[in-house]
Amino acid sequence: EELNSSPSNFNFRNDPGFASGAEPFEEEEPELTAEEAKEIESFWENLTDLEITKSVFTEFDEAVAGQELVYTLVVQNNGPNKAQDIQVTDILPPQITYISDTGNCIESPVGELTCNFNELPVGERIEFDVKVRIPVDLSCDSGQFKTIENNASVVHLAGSDLDTTNNQVIEQTKVMCIKYEYSAKLICGKQE
Repeated sequence: EELNSSPSNFNFRNDPGFASGAEPFEEEEPELTAEEAKEIESFWENLTDLEITKSVFTEFDEAVAGQELVYTLVVQNNGPNKAQDIQVTDILPPQITYISDTGNCIESPVGELTCNFNELPVGERIEFDVKVRIPVDLSCDSGQFKTIENNASVVHLAGSDLDTTNNQVIEQTKVMCIKYEYSAKLICGKQE
């Protein structure tokens, strides 16, 4: 006996989902409240794309033990909106000592800098330096060189970021682990 999958007493024409050519069982989207609409508007107004890059300056071609390094950090606003309440965190290599910076940063805890900026218009950038010193007695274990790593990131505290893949940067620096005066002579070709 063939089974009937539809109840015999169900009339599809009486289903309100079929009225006026509408799709069956389709529900209307609820209207947004004033507060919800304001939240959505604020989200889009504060949406932007911050990008952070970093470079390092050394006195010689190779960084050497006992030498100062200068990290330059750049935060760029790629748009589409102005960024507000920007925070940069710079985690210094554990082997080095922090000296100073030009970004009004605060070191807390030791080796971690927090730098806050009020706003950054579209297409503009913030640039500042962080000066550190490599210890004279930097250990390379059994080798002659050691790679130290600086990790920096940027956060848009007032809104969301379109592309979080460019919110972090790692700078690796190869350091010669012999005393400054000897390594300087070696690099400059003055081996007396």
